[in-house]
Amino acid sequence: SGAKPADVGGALSGPAPGGADMPRPTGVGSLADLPRWFPPWAAQLAELYFSGTTSAFVLHGNTNDYVPIGGEADTRHGVLAEFLAEQLFGRWSLVLHYDLGRGLRVLAGRDEKRLKDMVVRANTKLGDLSALPKDPVATFALLDRFVRNNIMAEEADRLSLAFILDQASYVFPSGEPGRLNAQASSNLVMMLNWAMSPHVKRLNMAFVMLDEKLADISERLRSNPHVAAIDVPLPDESARERFV
Repeated sequence: SGAKPADVGGALSGPAPGGADMPRPTGVGSLADLPRWFPPWAAQLAELYFSGTTSAFVLHGNTNDYVPIGGEADTRHGVLAEFLAEQLFGRWSLVLHYDLGRGLRVLAGRDEKRLKDMVVRANTKLGDLSALPKDPVATFALLDRFVRNNIMAEEADRLSLAFILDQASYVFPSGEPGRLNAQASSNLVMMLNWAMSPHVKRLNMAFVMLDEKLADISERLRSNPHVAAIDVPLPDESARERFV
């Protein structure tokens, strides 16, 4: 598998939202342009994605902490999902965030215009997210239709999609196959299908699952060779001093 198309943003590639005639958001457009301040785990995710190795990731460890967002001239701190939406996927057409408590929603960081644009795209491609049930079965069925339609669409009509799943162990709990209920098994198989699909890997689509404890996530998922498990470490002393 080859490298992803270049010239996107945050750090990962994908077409700029709104078409070629729209102003491009700020952000790097290739692996060589990764900011020096990027944490090593984020650089590892970008390297795996750009290489075409995988489009599915499990981030575990210090996932509930605040992380720095922005360089030294514009440093602030936010939650991990916000970092992903604003930095790694900063120029992607659609960033979707899901957890069992809030359901499926678009996520754009601080950019209000980008948020409004993504809401319009989501309504066009997926329907009204506010009317969607919060249960994962309905959410994953909707996403699967989008993924299949995006694969079959003409190149000009394809969207770059990043799906961020918070508290992933509640959707993909650890357990032996056959002992999980049918809904949990269906969601797991669907995610594995996306992770293993060569068509998904060739397009700008990424699936990032967050959970503090890797062992709480299904072993079938975290040990799959098409899924990259990346540890988010605790901040060192200098990082804590900068936060203070």
